Amino acid sequence: MLLSSCNYKLAGTPEPLPFNSIHVKVRNDSYAPQATESLIGQLSNRLFMQQLKLDPDAATVLDVRIVSFERDQFASSARDTGRAQAFTMRMSADVSLRNKTTNKDYFTNRRVYADVHIFDNPTSGVLGAEYQNMPALTRILAEKICDEVTGIW
Repeated sequence: MLLSSCNYKLAGTPEPLPFNSIHVKVRNDSYAPQATESLIGQLSNRLFMQQLKLDPDAATVLDVRIVSFERDQFASSARDTGRAQAFTMRMSADVSLRNKTTNKDYFTNRRVYADVHIFDNPTSGVLGAEYQNMPALTRILAEKICDEVTGIW
């Protein structure tokens, strides 16, 4: 009762977002050209589900730069340890959120990571599996970026 009379708020108490519309920009500096459009679509869906209006003239700008895309061996064959059976696809992005009207940064260059495991496909190979799983990887990355944008204020 004493805390409520002092206008005290517990840590983790959600506040309304200071904006209701946002402009999303994605730049790709990685070796995965197919990631850009997929990430833009995934981000747009996630932000729309959070009741944010997507507007190219919005004062708040979400700037995403895909920094890296890597594929590393995750598991190998029991008969031949030199031949990979599974890989980890990993993507990272730097995320900045800015109010262009006030020229104030909410945050700058927060690194966000996502990874997904893929398996060597006998018919289409690793590149086919990579292409098929790119939407899953960008969906995970979009979820993490959206959490940064709409997290506790």
